[in-house]
Amino acid sequence: MSFIASGGPAAPPESDTLPNSPWWPAVSFAAWRAASRIDRTAQDPQALAALGEGIARVNAQLNGWFGIATALARTQPPYIEASTLADLPDPPHQAPGWRVARYLRAVHCYADSLLAESLRDFDSTAEGHQRADAMEGRIDAYRREAQYAIADIIDMPRRRVELL
Repeated sequence: MSFIASGGPAAPPESDTLPNSPWWPAVSFAAWRAASRIDRTAQDPQALAALGEGIARVNAQLNGWFGIATALARTQPPYIEASTLADLPDPPHQAPGWRVARYLRAVHCYADSLLAESLRDFDSTAEGHQRADAMEGRIDAYRREAQYAIADIIDMPRRRVELL
C-alpha cells in the first residue's frame, strides 16, 4: 500500500497581517515565518492557527496591564493619550519601540512553541520519537522566552522556578 500526495500546496494566506486589537501591533505572518526556526513541515493553515493562538495568549496575559499603562500615561509626565502600545513613552534606558519588539517576540515564541508541540507526534518511528524528545527543550525555551518578553513589557522581574 502506498500514499500519493495530491492537491498541491495550500493557498497562501489572504492577508499577511493577522487580525488584532488596535491597541496591539500588527503581526505579520511572513515576518514570523521568516524568523521562525520551525521547519516548514507545518502548512500555512496550521501555522496561521498557531500564530493566531500566540496573539490570543499574549493579549490575554497583558489584558489588565494595558489599562493601567494607559492610565499612567495620562497622569504622569509627559501626559499623553496612548491609543497603541507604540504610543507609550520609552524609558531612557530602552531603545525606541522596544515594547513593540517584545510583544512581537512573545507572540512569535508562543506560536513557535505551539507549532513545535503539534509537530512532536508527526513521526512515529524510533527516530521520530528521539526528535520529539529533543524538541521538548526547545518548546520549553520558546515558552520561557515568551514569558520573559511579557515580563519586560510589564516591567516585572524575570522569574524562573523549577520544582524539585
